[in-house]
Amino acid sequence: MDSMTVLVVGAGAIGGVLAARLALAGHRVAIVARGAHCAATAQRGALLLETSEGVACAPVAAYDTLRAAPDAQAVFVTVKAHQLAPIADDLAPRVRAAQVFVPIQNGIPWWYFQHSEGPHAGRIVRAVDPDGHLAALLGNAVIVPAFAQVAAEVVAPGRVVHQAFAADAFPLGPLAAAHEDAAARAAALIGSAGFNAPLTDVRRFVWVKLLGNVWANPIGALTGATVAQIATHRMGRPLALALMTEAQSVARALGVDPSIDFEQRLERARTLRQGVKASMLQDVERGRETEHAAILGALIELAELARVDVPHVATLQACMELLDDNRRSRS
Repeated sequence: MDSMTVLVVGAGAIGGVLAARLALAGHRVAIVARGAHCAATAQRGALLLETSEGVACAPVAAYDTLRAAPDAQAVFVTVKAHQLAPIADDLAPRVRAAQVFVPIQNGIPWWYFQHSEGPHAGRIVRAVDPDGHLAALLGNAVIVPAFAQVAAEVVAPGRVVHQAFAADAFPLGPLAAAHEDAAARAAALIGSAGFNAPLTDVRRFVWVKLLGNVWANPIGALTGATVAQIATHRMGRPLALALMTEAQSVARALGVDPSIDFEQRLERARTLRQGVKASMLQDVERGRETEHAAILGALIELAELARVDVPHVATLQACMELLDDNRRSRS
């Protein structure tokens, strides 16, 4: 495809890998990052991408604020869900100027009921958008949500590692039928970077992704266990199954059937994710706030809406809130 201008907001692990591969594919890429990661990238004029094939130097322009960053044809936002609200005012003009806006977050997203039909059309998911600010500012953009099925980690400022697997992909799709052409362009853009980007029903895929995140992320954050360790542990495995069962019950009560084989999901985690740490565990290790509100809190909110009991999810959410509160009080 023709070269495009791309802005990646939140170029940490997933955003960094995506930005680097897009730059190496010939696109003009700018990133918004923070701290030493941004400084190292700006000084070098490039992100370092480490893979099994070696280290590649991907030319990108780095900015520490959205206000300083340029407009682009495609805007990818890969910050965690709880980091969206603080940047929404500055993000809105970039999104409006773009041909396509691709949010990539874990958990139940702020846009879940936007451009939807049925009894909950337009509903605000308060766990991730408490005052409806995100929906008001970003809801009218050309939104093509995507989901990261990629293992990555920032291992040093300006250096990201991509642990590649055959199943790596960025499934995506439009929120509205009018945005189908934009979704096809976004898929082609991601495909040019060497990733599979299948078009999918994004509201269904929220649950497909959540059925992995709902156990791997909080259990990993609380215990320090890798994804594979949780999937094979004599007590971790049944807990993961219980959490997936509760999440699927909420989905079905809201009219969505993820159609996932739980045992196959755990087996895939065992065979494909040796040594991989879930993103919440990476955040805990770096002293950062975790995305439990999007993965657990929003699920509890939708469970209450659907009148479904989720005791295992609620227990983990209480534990995660205690973990974050205690870490915050010590900082």
